[in-house]
Amino acid sequence: MTLRAYQPAFVGGELSPALWARVDTKNYAVGLKTALNLTIQAHGGANNRAGLEFVGEVKASGHRTRLIPFQFNESQSYVIEFGEGSLRFWRNGGLILAPGGGVYQLVSPYVAADLDELVFAQEADVMYIVHPRHPVKRLSRHADDNWTLTEPTFAPAMTAPASIVCSMPNNTVGKTGYIAHTYRYKVAAVSAATGEESLPSGEASCVNDLSIDGGTNRVGWSAVAGASKYVVYKFSNGSFGYIGSTTDLPIHDENTPADTADGPQIGRNPFSGPGNYPRAVTFIQQRLALASTDSEPQAVYLSQTANYENFGYASPAKDSDAITFRMRARQVNIVRSMLAARYGLLLLTSSAEWVVTGGSASDAITPSAIVIANQGYRGAAPVQPINVGETVLFAQRSGGVIRDFSYSYGDDAWVGKDLTIMSRHLFENRSIKAWAYAQAPSSIVWVVLDDGSLVSLTYMKEHGVWAWTRHESGAGASFEDVTTI
Repeated sequence: MTLRAYQPAFVGGELSPALWARVDTKNYAVGLKTALNLTIQAHGGANNRAGLEFVGEVKASGHRTRLIPFQFNESQSYVIEFGEGSLRFWRNGGLILAPGGGVYQLVSPYVAADLDELVFAQEADVMYIVHPRHPVKRLSRHADDNWTLTEPTFAPAMTAPASIVCSMPNNTVGKTGYIAHTYRYKVAAVSAATGEESLPSGEASCVNDLSIDGGTNRVGWSAVAGASKYVVYKFSNGSFGYIGSTTDLPIHDENTPADTADGPQIGRNPFSGPGNYPRAVTFIQQRLALASTDSEPQAVYLSQTANYENFGYASPAKDSDAITFRMRARQVNIVRSMLAARYGLLLLTSSAEWVVTGGSASDAITPSAIVIANQGYRGAAPVQPINVGETVLFAQRSGGVIRDFSYSYGDDAWVGKDLTIMSRHLFENRSIKAWAYAQAPSSIVWVVLDDGSLVSLTYMKEHGVWAWTRHESGAGASFEDVTTI
């Protein structure tokens, strides 16, 4: 008698040979022995993978090349070709050409051996690029054929006022009770465009006694282009403190007490020189986050709020100041990647997973509100994680394992599972080289392995779908990189 098995769907994907006899598992009834050049649909069906189209050759086929997406909006998307010492730009299936003819390209400081360690974070027309052996770079788009690659100075863009002088329109010398005091002042300019405050000017001082009625000091300075107002600080009890702001150039001090809880900025560039170049970057709560230099592998640096290239601070600290913190763990391990998540800043290190929040007292991370909580000890591989909805997928440091990771209300923690356990044969003795997520039409993660093979994961967590298939493209063909836009 012939027995026929009823196969209602294929959402189990290609199963590992170790599971071929595991009829007790739920994936057995919906799995496949071989799933070659197929993509699994969320509703259970399987489609043939679409063919590949040759659109052009990279600049140097003999060298490692990476493809990085750059999407300004839904109608302006690019693929940036990072090659040996150069950047080229693809749009609408072709290379962007220079105005005078030929392919438009930029000179890059990165050689082929650097490319796998490059990490990117983009906002609008600007992308920040980090590498542990190179200074931070800023890639800016001005037009299709006009891009710039520059090095941020990590200092306020606003210029400090110059030529600050202090005079005494009402000098109290000679009056009864006069005691000479030296009054010291600094002035900072505030940008009309961004609201960013400059570093303070040099000092100006004068000798007077403002405690006597009628005593006045006049502080003046040169106008700064682009400034909306000026903030004046006076020295008191060992530090400079706020005494007022003005849209006029001079300000008059008639013994205004200095608020030393509101001091001027102190400039800082923690990324200057070899050993101080970060290897991880992201954006979190209107701040640029950089992390893990060779000299400080567990340090995380957050810029000032809304001032991405300003890592200055005041003393005492303000909520909008730049933030520096370090994870204290059993082992000193580098930060592989960072992601802004719904419940804080997710840090993936080579040995553990952490989440940084403002704690119960603050919704935002500030200098005075930082809580660092461990979420596991799996460890992450160098390849950067990807977001699928509110879930993070990351490659585990060893074993060729891909895990999902999301916040669970029931556990009050970040939890996840091994997504490769049912198809382990696809990842044995292999590691993840590159991957990219295509949300439409079928929620598929495309994964390039280090042996040149290509696999795909149909992943829809809310429906319990995670199915692997593998792909080939002719005899001897191998895959080097993948991206989606």
